[in-house]
Amino acid sequence: MKVTLTSENGDVFPLEIGADLTVQDLQALAELETAIPQDQMLLIHNMAPLADPRRPLTQCGVEEGDVIMVSRLEGSGMDPTTRPTQPHPQTSPHSLPTSIDWSSISIPTTSDPGTTQPRNRGQQPQGNPDDPETIRQHFLNHPYEMARLRQQNPPLAEALLSGDRERFHDALARQRRAMRDAERERIRILNADPLDPTYQAKIAQDIRQRNIEENMEAAIEFTPESFSHVVMLYLEIKVNGVPVTALVDSGARSTVMSQACADRCNIMRLVDRRYAGVAFGVGQQRILGRVHLGQLQIGRDFLTSSFTVLETAPEDMLLGLDMLKTHQCCIDLKDNCLRVGTTANSAQFLTEKDLKDKEDTLKKQEVRW
Repeated sequence: MKVTLTSENGDVFPLEIGADLTVQDLQALAELETAIPQDQMLLIHNMAPLADPRRPLTQCGVEEGDVIMVSRLEGSGMDPTTRPTQPHPQTSPHSLPTSIDWSSISIPTTSDPGTTQPRNRGQQPQGNPDDPETIRQHFLNHPYEMARLRQQNPPLAEALLSGDRERFHDALARQRRAMRDAERERIRILNADPLDPTYQAKIAQDIRQRNIEENMEAAIEFTPESFSHVVMLYLEIKVNGVPVTALVDSGARSTVMSQACADRCNIMRLVDRRYAGVAFGVGQQRILGRVHLGQLQIGRDFLTSSFTVLETAPEDMLLGLDMLKTHQCCIDLKDNCLRVGTTANSAQFLTEKDLKDKEDTLKKQEVRW
């Protein structure tokens, strides 16, 4: 089974051990990792010392994934079952595992002693690493670093993309202050009683955060495409002869059209208001009614469909599951097209380059994201 040892100075040692391992055996392993002699060592699990050295860990209640604190006994000849009452020695903040929201983004922090430098694998800014303007120019000049910033620190990325220099400087200063305050609180907790539940919870939180950061670093290294921008599935179609950019959404039950789009397509006169109501999903929208039969042109095919007309909608038109099933459509992501089973024809989805000419569509996609 896997357990995690954590020392007084915040070092973390993940171990894989046998289920029949005794407390004494674990102390021997801990001595190799922490350099604390066994006769001066106290193992603490769930706020209770592991006192019997010959007892198997499983009989002491140790389970898969548990955290065990390795503490040094103060004074010689102390009974291991005695609860330590002296505070731990002052711990250097630079030896503590970081729990900063910035994750592995290469944002340099100030040289304040209460600040922890985040781990990173990106490029470092040239010049003074504490200067907010140097950091700002660094991200503006490195698109890859900017993409990582947008993923890992959206508030700072938003301030940067606003183009307002002062707004970015203020956001960076606020985050630095928050990071220093969190580190001071962390040191205060680590210098407190190791059996304090708050202390134990902090250690567990740090371990979880470190695992999350390592998992994200591995994802960035091995599957960077998972952090890329995903283009939604849009088609250029015609409704009643009027060009419309429609979103294909197999997760929507009905084909939906906004009132503004219905006005452009001159089909508001066909809306049956007996079907008015409220549509629920991500939020809610007022349903004006239903067009029972309308004509769509997808590629070379002329198809029929019904439309639910909403007062407002994030998209001009949304092709839902009712229309897709009626015409036996297949979303082909390999060839990036929608195949219409009833006609054996297909229509290509719009690429990001095609959508760049449709600024309104791109803005709607960002809102949905």
